[in-house]
Amino acid sequence: MAAPSVTYTFSNSTTADATEVNQNFTDIINALTDGTEDLTISALTCNGAVSFNGNVTLGNATGDDITLTGRIASNLDPKTAANNTIGDATQTWRALYLDNGATDGGAVYFDASSTKFLKANAAGTDLSMGGFTHLDLVVGHSIKHFGRYLEAKSANYTITDTDGVSVINMTTGASDRTVTLPTASANTYRIITLKKVDSGAGRALLAEEGTDAIDGFSTIVVPLRYDYVTVQSNGTTWHIIDRKAFSAWTTYTPGTNGLGTIGSVAIEYRRNGNSLDIRGYFTTGIITAAEARMDTPLSTTLGGNSGITSTTVCGSWYRNQVLTTANVHTVLATRGDTYVNFSRNDGSTNQLTPQNGNAVFGNSERTVFFIRAVPIQEWTDVA
Repeated sequence: MAAPSVTYTFSNSTTADATEVNQNFTDIINALTDGTEDLTISALTCNGAVSFNGNVTLGNATGDDITLTGRIASNLDPKTAANNTIGDATQTWRALYLDNGATDGGAVYFDASSTKFLKANAAGTDLSMGGFTHLDLVVGHSIKHFGRYLEAKSANYTITDTDGVSVINMTTGASDRTVTLPTASANTYRIITLKKVDSGAGRALLAEEGTDAIDGFSTIVVPLRYDYVTVQSNGTTWHIIDRKAFSAWTTYTPGTNGLGTIGSVAIEYRRNGNSLDIRGYFTTGIITAAEARMDTPLSTTLGGNSGITSTTVCGSWYRNQVLTTANVHTVLATRGDTYVNFSRNDGSTNQLTPQNGNAVFGNSERTVFFIRAVPIQEWTDVA
C-alpha cells in the first residue's frame, strides 16, 4: 500500500485488513511531512494504552469539545508560565475539589502583585472555613487575624500559637481555673478575652507564659460571673485593653451576729471596680451581747492589695431609721474579715471599736445603712 500524498480519511464505514494496518500505518503517518496533508479519523476507539510523543493539539479552541471521562494521573503544568487561563467571566467552573491526602494536599497557592488578585463574590452566602484560620494582613504591619473563635472551658487551659482561640468562657465551679497565654512574640497583635460565666466561688485567672508579663503582672484575676478581661500582644508583652469589673446592684440576705434574727430585709450590693458597695435596711430581732456583725456577699474578704490596713470606717448606719446626729453611727471594716462591724458615734474611741449588739441596737429597730468603696481581696487586679 503506497503512502498517500493527499488527505487520507478513515471513516466509520472504512475497513482495513489488520495486516495492511500493521504493515503500512507507519508509512501513512510518515508521509505527512510537508504540513499540508491531514490524517482524519472520524471515530477512534483505543482499548489499550495510548502514548503521544511530541506536541498534541486537541480540538478547535473556539468550537470543539474535549470530553474527559477518565482520570488524570499526572501533573498539569502550563508550557508558558503566567500565560494561561482556566475559564473566564462567562465560562466558569462549577466546583473545585481538593484533597489533603498527600503532603501539602488541599492547598491553593496565589502569587500575584495585583491588589485584586483574589476576588470572592458571595452575596447572601457565608464564606465558611472549618477549624482555625488566620491571614497575614498588611495594614502598616503584617498581623495575624484570628476569627473570633470561642471556646467553653471548665478546667485549666493553655492557649497555643495556632489554636485560633480568641474568647474563652470559663466555668470555674468552686476552684480557681487558670488560662495561660501563648508567647507574646509569636502572637503580635493577637487579642484574647477571658470571661467567667458561672457564679461559683472559683476565680478565672489569666496567666503569663514564661516572663511575658500582662501590664507588668504575672496573673490577672477575673473573680465574678460575667466579669472579663481582654488583652493584646505587642510582640513583647501582653497589655490589658478592656475589662469589666463592675456589676449592677444585686440583692442578698446576709448572715448576722449579735442582732438576733433580722427581718424586713432589703439589702443589695454591687462591685465597684475592686471595691464593694452595700446599701439597704433591716429590722433587728432580739439583740444579744455578741459583736454586731453583717457578712459580706459571696464571703468576700476585706482588704484587697491596698486601702484598709487594719480597722477603718467604711460607712454609716442610722438607728431606728431616725436621721439625727445622735443616731448616726459608724460601720467598720477590718482587713482579712468576711464581715463588717457596727460601732457607735459617741465622741470617744468607741466609734473605731466593734460593739456588741446590745450596746448599740434596740430590739425590733429599723436600721438603715450604706457602705462604700471597701477594697476586696478577691477582686484585686492580680493574684
